[in-house]
Amino acid sequence: MAKGEKSHAYSTRSHYADKHRGICLGFEINDKTALTVKYVPERIKVSDGRIQDLRENNELASILWLTKFEHWQYENEVRRVEELALAENIGRHYFRHLSKDLQLKEVIIGLLSHRTIRGK
Repeated sequence: MAKGEKSHAYSTRSHYADKHRGICLGFEINDKTALTVKYVPERIKVSDGRIQDLRENNELASILWLTKFEHWQYENEVRRVEELALAENIGRHYFRHLSKDLQLKEVIIGLLSHRTIRGK
């Protein structure tokens, strides 16, 4: 979830909406559940042995999950962690029901999308 400024919204949406061929969903989330992404100048180096421990090492998983290369800093991104046990599982996908802490505020359809919206 990005909190990017309007001047960067177009380029951010192109990255997350498959180069304007997909959709971008805009959510309003409770600030108490938002985790701020840290932007760094170099890739975090993790040994192969530590990668195997990610399921048991929440601290390392959080560092990796909340870190991005500094080039993306303009996105001003926040992330939210959801427990899969609380989500609805359909096939290989998990869904979180909308609530007062997670509200869908906008749906943006890419300009190059092959899908159309039909009126009534």
